[in-house]
Amino acid sequence: MYCNQCEQTVKGVACVKTGACGKTPATAALQDLLIYAAQGLSLYAVAARAAGVVDNEANLFTCEAVFSTLTNVNFDDDRLIALMKKAVELREAMKARCTAAGGKTDFPEEAASFTLAADHAGMVEQGEAVNRHAENKSEDPDILSLKEILVYGLKGVAAYADHARILGQEDDVVYAFIQEALVAVLRDDISLDDWVAMVLKCGEINLPAGHGIAGCCQHGGLRSS
Repeated sequence: MYCNQCEQTVKGVACVKTGACGKTPATAALQDLLIYAAQGLSLYAVAARAAGVVDNEANLFTCEAVFSTLTNVNFDDDRLIALMKKAVELREAMKARCTAAGGKTDFPEEAASFTLAADHAGMVEQGEAVNRHAENKSEDPDILSLKEILVYGLKGVAAYADHARILGQEDDVVYAFIQEALVAVLRDDISLDDWVAMVLKCGEINLPAGHGIAGCCQHGGLRSS
């Protein structure tokens, strides 16, 4: 476990044994694996978009999945596993659509083709293996930090986008950026300056995502049930 996405982390660095919030190492690993599964889906979603195919179900699901890993939004392992299975299902569907449209599908990244383990323990082991700190110990610490900032920023953008969608507001620019950024995190050939630019772009994208909610509220879209 290595979770550093909130201000309550142990010693102000990261929770490595159990979360200060109560999150277990198993749940943390499943959240990491869900992000990884969303990255696999995003590889095909980005390629499909380039080939003229935009899949709204994949867009909405990507936001839901990423949002589900934000701090203590969801500690239900069964729910996280269901989301991972859905991510792989949608990944394969997007691969088929991308193939039909003549888009790129020959991705070398394992996220594009990995198979979920058959049980909870196996999935936890997979999640531990794809944690960025476990996987990239030799990576430039500045770039690794920027990747972390970007992923946590995406979780906030996804939360806004998910809520805006519930209120009837959507923007494909937001969906496209979330998926493109998730794919970028898999790469190791992006310069430090480009990572800084991408993190700043995440902040820019947060504005239209948040405005979707504000617009609904201003026009009476937010009502009590």
